[in-house]
Amino acid sequence: MKTTGCPLEELLHEAAELMFTGRYEEAIAQYNCADTSRANTCCQAVICNNKGFCYKNVDQYDCAMDNLFAAIRIVPDFSNPHAILGDMYQEIGEDDNAQRFYLKTLEIISLVRPEQLNKNDYRAYIRAEAGLELMGFELPQQYRTLGKILETFKK
Repeated sequence: MKTTGCPLEELLHEAAELMFTGRYEEAIAQYNCADTSRANTCCQAVICNNKGFCYKNVDQYDCAMDNLFAAIRIVPDFSNPHAILGDMYQEIGEDDNAQRFYLKTLEIISLVRPEQLNKNDYRAYIRAEAGLELMGFELPQQYRTLGKILETFKK
């Protein structure tokens, strides 16, 4: 996210940096300070997704789920919250729900035109693929070519 001097954008950029460096509780506090009332829906969904990811990583699963489901309500075809929910369900032993969310992640990504795919789609794909594999499920054939397409985002 680029900052343009807007306090909200700067705050969200700082929160994302905290999140990416594993300082999840600080990131949550920063996201909670943000006045998102004028943010567009995509931005609101990303904030909910990122907060959900942070809450997951500090083992606050109820808050994580609330935020991840909020992100999905705002932007139903956002792959990341589906993948993170798959991880969470897998961690708590609900493999059927985990599989459902991982497969939904792959379905969403498969509907994106190749030129519109990005590193976030790659991350979500890797989560879903690894999660399914850990549970002993084979990656469905129709999604195997996605991995090859998304390899360009591997960094």
